Amino acid sequence: MNTAVQKERIFTTPYLVLMVAELCLKLCTFMQNSILAVYVIEKSGSATIGGLMTTVYMLTSVLCRPASGNAADKHGRFAVIIFGSAIYCCFTGMLFLAIPAALLLIMRIFQGVGFCFGGTGIYALASDIIPESRMSEGIGYLGLAQTLATAMGPALAVQMKNSCGYQTCFAVIFIASLVTLISVVILRGFAIKNGWAVKKQKAEKTETEKVQSQGKKSFLSNLIEMNTMRIAIFAFVVMFCGVTVTTFLITYASQAGVSNSGIFFTVNAIMVAAARVIEGKVHQKYGSTAVIIPGFACLIIAMVGISLHVSMGTIIFCALFYGFGMGFVQPAINAMGVLMADKDKRGLANSTVFLMMDLGGAVSGFVFGMVSDIYGFPVIYMTSAVLLVLFAGVFLIMKKKQLVM
Repeated sequence: MNTAVQKERIFTTPYLVLMVAELCLKLCTFMQNSILAVYVIEKSGSATIGGLMTTVYMLTSVLCRPASGNAADKHGRFAVIIFGSAIYCCFTGMLFLAIPAALLLIMRIFQGVGFCFGGTGIYALASDIIPESRMSEGIGYLGLAQTLATAMGPALAVQMKNSCGYQTCFAVIFIASLVTLISVVILRGFAIKNGWAVKKQKAEKTETEKVQSQGKKSFLSNLIEMNTMRIAIFAFVVMFCGVTVTTFLITYASQAGVSNSGIFFTVNAIMVAAARVIEGKVHQKYGSTAVIIPGFACLIIAMVGISLHVSMGTIIFCALFYGFGMGFVQPAINAMGVLMADKDKRGLANSTVFLMMDLGGAVSGFVFGMVSDIYGFPVIYMTSAVLLVLFAGVFLIMKKKQLVM
């Protein structure tokens, strides 16, 4: 490996602080997603309102993605992260109040705004900190925070609720949101003290002014980063197919007589973490094709396996391939999306990738829900496999024509 590349460190102090902020933000999200619906159902007796707790949160996040990306580019990464983290923290504190379920829905709307701005800002700042030659590797490591939160959050929330009650669980969630805010404020102070934050923001402002002076931007260009969209469409497809696993697998397995299908998600989390550790190095040494195509291949094997037969053995086998595929594909797409955009548009580039992922997940549940009602669960997994094969081919064509990196 090139010596100069080895000297370009990823695990600097700012990067490690960002990892803490990302871990705590995602931990709050997954703990609340798993516990608030139960809390509201017990409180109001309405499963509909309980389900809306997650729906309004994610929908708000989707709607705010373009604004958060633009804000990160125009007003600075720290301003956006602190704004989002402060909103998130303040409204998380409302969990301690005995407020009606309807007001909790309003709280979740504001939390969605905070989550979107905070998360977009964290990844935009990370793209400034990570050396460009190791972008995929750095984003992959940052994604480990989400993997850890996914594995820990729901189990931790349920365990604390059962053993200590809701108030203790809410206290831990609030503390985690406070740690996110405090860590970013400390990082901003560190950045200003060392000069790089102020210089970076001035440079970005100058470049933005140059772009704006060339002509009026179209409405669409304020919502998405057009260069990034060429790779972000693959993020949509991956999530469109992948959500079939997280949404329908437990029900599908239960119908097949497999009661302990939750082991899929444990094995999946382990494989995602393992894949993220090595994905960046493979991407850096061999290029994007060496991670995207094997990643798609692993996802295809998992989907075909699930569609053909469901047993404990096949569930574990498919979890191995699914987790490894996701661990390869997601950070690679994110890194490529950032590097395909101008430096002064990296905030919008990040939000474009996340927007397409969110849309893919949102559309998938509705579309494949209807398909499964008519044709059954095996069909939705085989359909997902076919879509992934087609888009693996599309990627190779776009790569050959140099439309993606």
